[in-house]
Amino acid sequence: MTRPSVHANETRGSRKESTRPTETQAQQQQSESFAPMMGGIRGIMGLQSTIGNRGVAQLVRNQVRPQPSQNVQMNAGTMHVQLMPKFKSEEEAIIYFEDWEEGTVFSEHAREVKQLLQLAIQNGWEDLQDRIEYAQSESEMAAIEQFKSWDLSNSSLFGAAKKLLEKAQDKGWEQLEDLVIDYVRKVEDERDEPLTPSDGLLQIQRDFLKHWSNKSPIPMDILKRLMLRAGETEKELAWLTLLLALPIPPLTLSQFDLITRYQKDLEGNDEALRWVIKVVDESPTLSEAQGIIELARDFDYQIEFALEAVVGSETYAESVREKEFQKVQDSSKRQKENASKIGREKAMSNLTRNQKKDLEKPTKKSEIEALLEKDEKQFTQRIFDVIDLRTQEAEEHVIKVIGPEAYAKRRDEYLTFFQLMNYDPATLAALDLCDHNFKTAEKIILMVQQAPNLLNFIAHDGVKLQQFNLCTSELPLATLNILLTQITCDELISFAASDLCLHLLETLHTDNVPVLHMKQLATRPDRLVYCDPQFAADYSLLMVHYTPVQISQLIDLTPGGANTKVHVLRMLRPKAAAAADLITCLTLTDRMRWNQDILLQEIGSLANGRTAIQLTNFIYGKRLSIFNRNTKFDNWVNTLCVLMTDQGYTVTVGGSYKLSGNNTFERECIIYDNGGNERGRFVVHYHPGAVQSVEHPYGSGAHIKPHSGNLTTPRIGRDYLQDVLKTQIPTKK
Repeated sequence: MTRPSVHANETRGSRKESTRPTETQAQQQQSESFAPMMGGIRGIMGLQSTIGNRGVAQLVRNQVRPQPSQNVQMNAGTMHVQLMPKFKSEEEAIIYFEDWEEGTVFSEHAREVKQLLQLAIQNGWEDLQDRIEYAQSESEMAAIEQFKSWDLSNSSLFGAAKKLLEKAQDKGWEQLEDLVIDYVRKVEDERDEPLTPSDGLLQIQRDFLKHWSNKSPIPMDILKRLMLRAGETEKELAWLTLLLALPIPPLTLSQFDLITRYQKDLEGNDEALRWVIKVVDESPTLSEAQGIIELARDFDYQIEFALEAVVGSETYAESVREKEFQKVQDSSKRQKENASKIGREKAMSNLTRNQKKDLEKPTKKSEIEALLEKDEKQFTQRIFDVIDLRTQEAEEHVIKVIGPEAYAKRRDEYLTFFQLMNYDPATLAALDLCDHNFKTAEKIILMVQQAPNLLNFIAHDGVKLQQFNLCTSELPLATLNILLTQITCDELISFAASDLCLHLLETLHTDNVPVLHMKQLATRPDRLVYCDPQFAADYSLLMVHYTPVQISQLIDLTPGGANTKVHVLRMLRPKAAAAADLITCLTLTDRMRWNQDILLQEIGSLANGRTAIQLTNFIYGKRLSIFNRNTKFDNWVNTLCVLMTDQGYTVTVGGSYKLSGNNTFERECIIYDNGGNERGRFVVHYHPGAVQSVEHPYGSGAHIKPHSGNLTTPRIGRDYLQDVLKTQIPTKK
């Protein structure tokens, strides 16, 4: 039966080329399909500080899609004015009633509904009457109208109001709840009376109030209401006793009822119970609180795990949707290409012989091509329409079926995995580290269980899976567990630059290197050099006593040779009392050009623990004995210069005399220490008029020699001497 109306317009929309639902439509459909599962997910944003969950922001971005706004424009020419028709049968009346949109039945059509209900009662149309009354029972608007019609001047309707309030809370009718709860609270407040023997309470209830009034910070009036709601037996009051012992904040009866709804789950699980109470207390509305609790309920009331599952499942479902959308589009493209090919062939077959010839003529080609395109379009348009329709249906199937199924499947996988891991604290960090690979995450969790300090490491922002795998493969878990109590995650990451660096770290740990030294090495590039196996063992033993900076200074002062520098340092280390003493020692031996063999022989002969003064006195005491004057004349002269600079040695130059046979003049030089004792001699030669050459580089100038000698005797030109000695040598004979 067609409903009569004063005016009705019908518009016909044109076909769109794209058959895929618009992005806004897709988002709306996804949000609508997801909304029942999410419950109070929108309220989670308001509880971010309460929940403390790092996934909330991402959850809201991925899950709560913006709903497209609806602008309803109405004018006198398009508004429908409903008139109550006369019905020939109950079936026509039912069709008329069910033709209304659910959201407008009790708002725009409230008067008609009343008339239709009266008609059903008058005519004995029980089926129609049942349908209307059921719709009224499921409509918040109808319930609001019913409540507004009550006489609320007294408490006679208190019982009915409580039932209506419970119904509003169960169905999430916030507008009705706000209306009814004011009346219920008012009546409850009026019923509260001082605690007297004639207050109507049982003795067990009086004892309960007396006990908790001194222990609980909750005001007496609120405490009494909670007690009355809890019950009157010891078993019934035990639940409230458990809550008060936590303790709990002052709760409304509705809040208490919501918490009590989960009593069986929460008894014996104080952590979950505290969380539920916190959510209920801090949520803006009870419906939002219930939505959050329901979200976490399957996950042992651990909201972090619930949100991880929601985010991970939606991410997975989104990837599935995108893949399926791509398949649909690819299929549509192939089908249209095939249809176009067939259409082209069909159009070509319709050409006459002359038209086919004209197609090869430049002057006629465009005309024939236009004709072909027209024929091809006529042939393919219907096929394209069918393809577009099927594509749209396929994409809607992806949105409404495949996407939700993928989400549900992945959510179940998360739930199973969390239960398998017994909600281990390392679970979420392990999943993040391995990009939510359950098998890999399980291995990580098992390792963390053996080395608990790894938990902070895998949760650290800078840690990559490759670094974690390298650390756990190269170092024993027990060692890692100890190291992470000594060095930071960032410092461990520095050592994870290579397997050799980690081996060096293990050696440092085994050798009991001071933690401060290890931490200092983590920030220096030295670790990349001395992790080499040829250095690592010696370097680690040096690190027991010296800092990386001190070792670097000592390395610079140590001569190269057959042994590595770190090995030489390790051999010399016991001889010096401290790093500063050894630095002073090596600074002097470096000036005196002592090589590795001399160092190990001379300094190695000393007793351990020598101070800087003792070491330098020993070196100076060697005077000019370290280098052979005749064979190592350059080093011998260098030692003389150091002794002249540091110890006050002097050189006395004798008179000039001519040597026989050659144009050579000689002066003898005598060395004295600061006590006036002679410590050695050398000579100065002059060759007046001689020309400098390769064979005689000092031919035209003064030069010193260990002795008169001959052409093979080593010599040093005066100009090449250090100033402390050069100034003592005359320039001419």
